[in-house]
Amino acid sequence: MSYQVLLSGDRRQLVEGADAYVQEGPLTTFFQGRDGRAVLDSWSRRLASFRTADIVSVRLVVPDLGANAPLADEPSDPRLPWALGAGPPSVIAYP
Repeated sequence: MSYQVLLSGDRRQLVEGADAYVQEGPLTTFFQGRDGRAVLDSWSRRLASFRTADIVSVRLVVPDLGANAPLADEPSDPRLPWALGAGPPSVIAYP
């Protein structure tokens, strides 16, 4: 799954592979769980964190898995990470 995060200043960030997110103090962190489960445990992997104060909205992006699904070819398509612009300085990416 993926989440599209709308940040203040109309900045957008796509977090791919995230199964869940949770607020951790001043940050909201997105996690990848084991086997694609939305359960967070000690084996969950941190993918990205954002300052909670900068988050305007979080949307779940569900991929179209149909066999005849068109490929994303428009720059405004939310499935394209490069269409979302550069990550804001309030983003912490985990390797």
